[in-house]
Amino acid sequence: MTPIRKRKNWSEKKEKETFRSQFILRGARILFYPKINSTNLKAKEIAKNNLSGWTIILADSQNKGYGKGKRFWFSPSGGLYFSLILPKISLRNLRLLTFITAVALVKTIRKITSLGAVIKWPNDILIVQDGVSFKKIAGILVENIIGKKSRISIVGIGINTNIKNFPNYLSSKATSVVRETGKEVNNRSFLNSFLKFFKDSLKKSNEEIVEEYKRYEILIGRSVKATIQKKIISARVWDFDKEGAIMIKLKGGQIIKVLEGSLEIS
Repeated sequence: MTPIRKRKNWSEKKEKETFRSQFILRGARILFYPKINSTNLKAKEIAKNNLSGWTIILADSQNKGYGKGKRFWFSPSGGLYFSLILPKISLRNLRLLTFITAVALVKTIRKITSLGAVIKWPNDILIVQDGVSFKKIAGILVENIIGKKSRISIVGIGINTNIKNFPNYLSSKATSVVRETGKEVNNRSFLNSFLKFFKDSLKKSNEEIVEEYKRYEILIGRSVKATIQKKIISARVWDFDKEGAIMIKLKGGQIIKVLEGSLEIS
């Protein structure tokens, strides 16, 4: 990991508020902030500059971290929170960025810990509890900035690595590596491993990406309550198509594709 100097073309006043240091990890420039409102918000701000390579916003804690639907993401010190700015990536189907990220997270958790992490469509990483229930250990939020002359994707990731305590409203839903294993992990080593898996997956075809995602996804074959455009319907998860759409089978036998929405195991 090689230290590098800060670029002067960014807002000096804003960067001085929380900016700490930079380093290079697997070819990506890492900008580290001890405290930040949101890594995704900072990534959007920085992405306005002409970036030629990967940049990652890394924080020790967030006070306005958010996930899908702008839902608040609990982000105290101890967790791993970062956003990847990916300019000019070759992946045509940007929806599959979530799939690539989810698989890379699962592989990293399984490699570094003894935990059998799984994926719940579209962006939740869960840990099996007693073979029956699940608790969330990580989440993903992909935000795409598409202009006339540019296409930049921001991949926001929050992982509960070394968080020992959760507020009451999360204690039954969330968990962390340290709570599950009794051992803390090195966040930088975790990030290093994740980046390797992530970059390797970017080289794969759409079909390979989807098949690998399905290998770790838990909803296929399960009965679910699907919320689609504010309507709740009962269905069974059938499959995923090669573009990453989830296919659900309704009670009448009709199979429909779902691109956006939420599914809960019924």
